[in-house]
Amino acid sequence: MSVRIFGYIIVLALTFLLTGCDGDANYAPPAGLPVNATASITGTKIETKNPLLPDTPVFLVAIDGMMTNGGWTRWNAPILVTPGQHLIEFAQCFCNLIQDSPSGAVAVDIDVHAGESYYVTATPPRGTGLFQQPSSTAWIEDSEGNPVSQKIHFNLVSQTPSISVIPIFLPTK
Repeated sequence: MSVRIFGYIIVLALTFLLTGCDGDANYAPPAGLPVNATASITGTKIETKNPLLPDTPVFLVAIDGMMTNGGWTRWNAPILVTPGQHLIEFAQCFCNLIQDSPSGAVAVDIDVHAGESYYVTATPPRGTGLFQQPSSTAWIEDSEGNPVSQKIHFNLVSQTPSISVIPIFLPTK
């Protein structure tokens, strides 16, 4: 099995695991708490300087195992969480004309504090050329840009078509 097909299978399995079938497994922001008693977590967007390459959103997928229902199109929607330890799952979308779905996802544990704002972010994808495996490094930072989680290096699944040459032999008389 090729590495590319194996990567597709992993992304599909992660998608099914992260989305699940239970409608009650969606994250609900804390109810009844004043805003200053909660923390917010927001995605970011990595802007490319090349007009031919798309911007790369980094967005929340799940908090404590519960889906956020945000997706890459709502990357900048802040999500409120209670103070304390949380497992934050987020993804980076290496979106282009062929692919508009999450390309890679990571999960980190962080301790959030009331009244603070946090941002999930990542480096621009590296290795985006032909026959290269794109990768990135992701982490969570506070409102001053200081990392509050470990930085995790991960590969992105690229659905860019590859060029294949298949020889065809035609019989001649």
